[in-house]
Amino acid sequence: MPPHQQWPDLQPVQFNGQVIAATYGPAGQPLQTHHNVTQQVQALQQRGQNMVMGGIHTAVGDPAPGVPKVFSVWYAAQPNQQWPDLQPVQFAGQVVAATYGPAGTFQSATQQVQALQQRGQNMVMGGIHTAIGDPNPGVPKVFSVWYY
Repeated sequence: MPPHQQWPDLQPVQFNGQVIAATYGPAGQPLQTHHNVTQQVQALQQRGQNMVMGGIHTAVGDPAPGVPKVFSVWYAAQPNQQWPDLQPVQFAGQVVAATYGPAGTFQSATQQVQALQQRGQNMVMGGIHTAIGDPNPGVPKVFSVWYY
């Protein structure tokens, strides 16, 4: 499933929402092999910067000098799949980002979910909390994922 927005190298970047995941790497290579620049991009947004002139490399560095690259983002408001608490989960692709918490919050569960997938687990019965724990016991939650 494609990212919500992409920019070729050296182009101005304008974010159109809260970034939940971001990658940057050589054009033509699978997005899964690109550098994860999510934290750097979220830090830009936290400082109120939603536009980067001259290309994203000016803000996050250049992971492959001299090679044409592509910058990709996924937005929080547009998850590829969501499940209410306690429901079975079946992943439909390779996860680039995941959140689990009360509705409207974005508590990252990305590392835990990617670890599940690396072990070959793409289905979780009884709710995601059975595999990654419950960050807010007793509070209704939503599990959301975004795919490469």
